Amino acid sequence: MKKNLETHGFVEQALQLARLYNLCCRWASGKNVNILNILILIEIYANKSGCEASQIADHLYLPRQTMTYAIDSLEKDGYIIRQSHPTDRRRKNIVLTELGTKFITDIMTEIEEEFYSFTSSFMPDRKHFDELFNNFVSHLEEKLDNIN
Repeated sequence: MKKNLETHGFVEQALQLARLYNLCCRWASGKNVNILNILILIEIYANKSGCEASQIADHLYLPRQTMTYAIDSLEKDGYIIRQSHPTDRRRKNIVLTELGTKFITDIMTEIEEEFYSFTSSFMPDRKHFDELFNNFVSHLEEKLDNIN
């Protein structure tokens, strides 16, 4: 298969990204959490005042049903709570609990330390890599948004 993809470098790179996602899932599984919940907790952490489930679902391209199940699970585990929305009582704002904040900051620290430790030997210029990777993802998102 690899031989057939030599003329389609982008497809091979896309497969590598899929493998990277799979590795992240396996890593998260070793922490007894799934990667989806980690991504949701990071989204909530990034919005200190909290956010709505629909905002997270839209940003992570998740179906609402998946989001509801994940939020219920995270709430049951004590990582988040639902609060009344400040301007609309019908809506709920999701915020991290103290346990959730500690959990996700520990996870993010561990991810960062492992990634930097792993990549430092062959990628000394992390800023340049970050810039290239962010540009790549932004460009791909832009292209996909224009298609849909």
